[in-house]
Amino acid sequence: MPLTIAVPALGVAQIISWGSLYYSIAVLGQDMRLGAGASETALFGGFALGLMLSGLAAPAIGKWVDARGRRVVLSAGSLLGMVIIGEGEGAKCLASRGGRDLGARRGGCGS
Repeated sequence: MPLTIAVPALGVAQIISWGSLYYSIAVLGQDMRLGAGASETALFGGFALGLMLSGLAAPAIGKWVDARGRRVVLSAGSLLGMVIIGEGEGAKCLASRGGRDLGARRGGCGS
């Protein structure tokens, strides 16, 4: 693919990605706060803390990408993200079932 197409396409993809992920807290913040029983300060403070930690971790993660390659780092990040955003409970449920019944989480771990 020529760079004259690839670079603008990547730019549009980044705008959509950041717009849907980074700015979603502004739209979903109130529901997230009510659902978690957290104050507005705690919710947005946690978001700001996450951004700060991302910035602090970026140089080390960049070195890890250079040393180990993209695939390992992206896979590790996906797994870590799964655990952090709450899907860890589903992974525990799956592990407790010995890897059987991938759809078990839909009805809860006990179903």
